[in-house]
Amino acid sequence: MELSEQDKHSLNLGRLVGNLQSLEFALRAFLVNSEIASGASFPQSASLDKMNEGEIVPKNAFTNYDSLEKIIKKYNRDPKILAAGLTIDKSLVAVRDAIAHGRVSAPAPSASLRLLKFGKPENNQVKVVFSVTMTREWLAEQIKRAYEAVLKVSEANERLRSGRL
Repeated sequence: MELSEQDKHSLNLGRLVGNLQSLEFALRAFLVNSEIASGASFPQSASLDKMNEGEIVPKNAFTNYDSLEKIIKKYNRDPKILAAGLTIDKSLVAVRDAIAHGRVSAPAPSASLRLLKFGKPENNQVKVVFSVTMTREWLAEQIKRAYEAVLKVSEANERLRSGRL
């Protein structure tokens, strides 16, 4: 059975969201590993696969409330990341925020939906801060960008763990 254009759109949007979530996870893992390399500790009792709702855990780069924008800035300004050429494109934040907080519409059922994000109101007016038609090509490009960012952070994590960063 061949997928409809709407189904293909949904799968691609899911791939993009998955890549963006993977990016945030990888960034947080790098920042925790960097904290550990600097002498901080991550208690064994705080194993992610054993955490339960209601459990109290220490604050660190993995558990803090930092936004994706903030963790990308922390990662990108690390001198070792800069020297290795492993910085990532912070414009991915705008894509992630638009997906998380934006509005999606189409004048009729369509595979190419419009994604809009609005800024904070000022003087009873609101600025459109993100506007794109989520075509197959646009989604493919964003999926690729997010995936390549995940690969860079994974490489940085591997280099950090092996002492080559």
